[in-house]
Amino acid sequence: MPMLPLPPPPPHASRSKATVTRPRSVFIRRSCQVRRGKVSNDSSSMSQFQRFDARTEHESVKEFAFGEYRLRTDDLVLRCRGLAVALAPKVALTLVALIERAGEVVSKEDLFQTVWGDSAVEESNLSQNIYTLRRHFEANGYASLIETLPRRGYRFTGDVRQSTPSGRSEHAGDSRARSILAGAAAVAACGIALILTGAGRDSRSPTTDPHTFPADQAYDTAWFYYRQGTPNGFRTAVRYFERAAVLNPSSPVGEAGEAISNAQLSDLDAGSPSGVSEAERADWLTHHALPKFSASAEALAAKGFVEYDIDGDFVAAARDLQRAESIDPHYAPAYLWYGSVLLWQGKVAPARVQLLRATRLDSTFPSTDYYLAWSYYFSRDFANAIAYARLAISDPWTSDDGRLLLAAADEETGRFKPAIAAVADLTPGPTDDIAASATRAHVYATMGDRIDAARELQTVERLTLRYRERPLLTAMAYLANGRFDETFAWLSRLSRYNRTILAMDPRLDRVRHDPRFARWLHG
Repeated sequence: MPMLPLPPPPPHASRSKATVTRPRSVFIRRSCQVRRGKVSNDSSSMSQFQRFDARTEHESVKEFAFGEYRLRTDDLVLRCRGLAVALAPKVALTLVALIERAGEVVSKEDLFQTVWGDSAVEESNLSQNIYTLRRHFEANGYASLIETLPRRGYRFTGDVRQSTPSGRSEHAGDSRARSILAGAAAVAACGIALILTGAGRDSRSPTTDPHTFPADQAYDTAWFYYRQGTPNGFRTAVRYFERAAVLNPSSPVGEAGEAISNAQLSDLDAGSPSGVSEAERADWLTHHALPKFSASAEALAAKGFVEYDIDGDFVAAARDLQRAESIDPHYAPAYLWYGSVLLWQGKVAPARVQLLRATRLDSTFPSTDYYLAWSYYFSRDFANAIAYARLAISDPWTSDDGRLLLAAADEETGRFKPAIAAVADLTPGPTDDIAASATRAHVYATMGDRIDAARELQTVERLTLRYRERPLLTAMAYLANGRFDETFAWLSRLSRYNRTILAMDPRLDRVRHDPRFARWLHG
């Protein structure tokens, strides 16, 4: 189950990086889709804002209002009750593109063209922008303002009022300056985006030392790529974190970010030579470079993450993550990762406390909603599990696995048609094809439709002959069809570190009193 930032992937029992089966793959899988277009260059970000500025120079300035929000096209600053909302420029442009056509379906291609022009960008960038907007509106009581229409695009559903303000915004000059600075180089654009969205370091302590600015810039840019959650994003993040460490060796944040990024890459490349190398690099940084920064929340949090993700050392991870929280109570990743450690230990209630704290500190931090959905699901609070699973679907890190979790929660509440519909839009591929058919097999069996349940199981059997993936869901498909021997055979493929948490899945209630269940759980 992973995630990632990502919530941490489940821990590993062994330090042998070549043979470890990483638990994270049970739950989280990321797709890397790149929109084709011209290769972006260092001026692409600036030119996009210049085009927007040129448009507002020749067109009358517009002000859009919806609920308690106001947004003007001359400064691109969203305000709620008169207070500015921290949004990266590209996120603000995405919102403008939607509210200018409120009530209409805006295709992804139109959004890419409006926000990025002809630059080649990963689809996850748009998904992250939409997720950031939704998460902010949700947190302020404005749910469902942005509707997703599968394979068509997005629609802004709020009641938008448009007017022409009499004067230029007093913030327009500052906004334009930010845009120009963002366009001065692609790196600067990435850094400002991260600063405005609250990622990376605590923005309450900006540096004033001109010698450290390039290091800060590299660090913020690294977090920008890290949040994409793709293999290329992590590799690019590693390079920028390394650069930050070289430029400012007295700060731990570069090596801390490098350790986390290498750990994430090792999960994605598990079993390959590159995965082993990445895990070893993360481990070396954790045990040789980061311990000298014992008073740094970033260093301790990164150390705890790797101890959990690579080493499978819950005790050490919990100790370091708690120390990170005490040093900086506002550092969201520490709460997310500590919550993940507790969740994998089966300590659901205290895990939820940590995860809720993380989302209050940074509501857009990747995969937090996904972990919260699991915490409610294991507590059998299915209404909240459904609510957070829907948010997880909007998070590019957890989109597909959020759908699988939503299907499970819907099934537990007797919402069988929504459960089947939830897996209809999984990313095509053998791994998710197994997951979709296994989920449908269990839902059909719960409905009493044995014929369709058996048909879906046949699909699972055919696919798993070649692809030995999704052991939990494959076990569920056999369980739904009353084939308990195969159920336990597939459950035995799960690592011992995953069994504590997965044993709480309500779908296993049918075999919970079978003597083999206790042997599986503790064996």
